[in-house]
Amino acid sequence: MSASSSKTDEELMQDFQLHGNSDAFNALYARYNTVLYGYLKNRIGGNANVDELFQDIWTNIIKAHYQEQSNASFRTWLFTIARNRTTDFYRRTALRAMDTETNESDPVDFDSPDEQLSRSQHNQSILAAMQQLPIEQRDVFLLKTESGLSLQDIANVTGDSFEATKSRYRYAVKKLSQILDT
Repeated sequence: MSASSSKTDEELMQDFQLHGNSDAFNALYARYNTVLYGYLKNRIGGNANVDELFQDIWTNIIKAHYQEQSNASFRTWLFTIARNRTTDFYRRTALRAMDTETNESDPVDFDSPDEQLSRSQHNQSILAAMQQLPIEQRDVFLLKTESGLSLQDIANVTGDSFEATKSRYRYAVKKLSQILDT
């Protein structure tokens, strides 16, 4: 086990910012790249803009000044930046619905064609159902499921009250369940 794997996110970020420790940054990147990419892909859809936003967010992380005394965990801070960048993306492009078309190739899969088709149809059903959610509910749902943030942390990220966040999550789950059960 490496020394950086035993450090907290906050300690790694401080090592990177205060001492220029690239190993510390690499450890943070390794911890969060998959979950951040998944959040972005599900928030704005599977299009080419995901890669651009993903790189933009990590560039912002490198340039930003994370302050431990802000009372926000690194995870909360990261997803606050991600949410703000995607909100800026929506404003710039006036895109309000997720684009379900993907421009990337699928990974090699050894399942039978029937299993691949079934999984693909299921994934498309979920994406289509998520498109039907209001953006506020979809955002809370994705922050909870993709990033693993607590509802209180999501409230901090979105700037909404805990009760509003809890309600949005509950309504999102209920609506998704209703849509997918039909």
